[in-house]
Amino acid sequence: MGNKFKITVKVKTWTVSRFVTGAIYDGEWLDNRKHGQGTYFYTDGSRYEGMTSNFTATVIIKYYITTNTTK
Repeated sequence: MGNKFKITVKVKTWTVSRFVTGAIYDGEWLDNRKHGQGTYFYTDGSRYEGMTSNFTATVIIKYYITTNTTK
């Protein structure tokens, strides 16, 4: 009598977040951290599109750099 099970449910959400630096992250979050597919937009116009896993390691799929061509 009394088998005990611990059930932990983690929910992954998709959110657009603006940081105090002006940068924007549009992507997945898990446990209040970037986790999964997402795009990070920098204030200079460059951005990366990729995956973040284990909350720290990032695999960049595409990185776009904005260059100023006017003089």
